[in-house]
Parts: sequence; C-alpha cells; structure tokens
Amino acid sequence: MASGHPTEVELFPLAAVEATEVEALIEQDTALLASYLKLLSKAAGAEIRLQRLPEDPEDVAYLIAILLQVTLPVKQRLLSIPDLPTLLREEAALLNSEGRVLNAMIQDLASRGGRPPDVTDEPFFQN
Repeated sequence: MASGHPTEVELFPLAAVEATEVEALIEQDTALLASYLKLLSKAAGAEIRLQRLPEDPEDVAYLIAILLQVTLPVKQRLLSIPDLPTLLREEAALLNSEGRVLNAMIQDLASRGGRPPDVTDEPFFQN
C-alpha cells in the first residue's frame, strides 16, 4: 500500500462485565454524548445528528471514541482499555472536560460579539 498504513486491524475484545453496571454507564455516556454533540454543533455552526445509537454497548463505546474530538494518542489510549466499564468511565470524563472546553469557546465567542449560528433543538437520538 502506498500510504504506508497497515491494511489489517487486530480485534481487541473487551473483558466480560456485569450488564447492570454497563447499562448505567451507557445511560450516562449517551446523555453526555448528546450534550457534547449539541455543543460541538453550536461551536462549529453545523448540525451534527445521529439518527440512532447502536444497540450493543461495545459499539456505543467505540462510537463515542470515534466522535470525541481528541488527539490520536488519546483515541488510541481509549481503544487500548481492556474492559467496557473503564472505557465508558474514561469517555464520560473526556465528554465532560471537552464539553467544558466547547462551552467556554462558545461563551468567549459570544462575549466578543460573535455568535455561533443557531442549531436545531431537535433531539440527537431517535429510536
């Protein structure tokens, strides 16, 4: 391959965990993701929508890792976490911190007389 990138990806299965713990973390993370995407939409001046979330908790966790606007080393660190609860907790922390950064950027822009374009208030997740 001319780009020098590997063409195969090795699967990294997550360790088995209790469903009740994961359910609570998924609820928390999806709510944080909805808020994060709303802030990201406002900061970017572009609507970002998800029609629905995957049903599998691992798929939700990987989607969050993909959507987070963080550096590649941070994404790699997330993807190397061996169990789902730890991954979801790390993502919750990142969604919170990145959300605060986006909110500060939006407020700073507004205080300077600028204003990000309005985005729709429709829900991000539709089941």
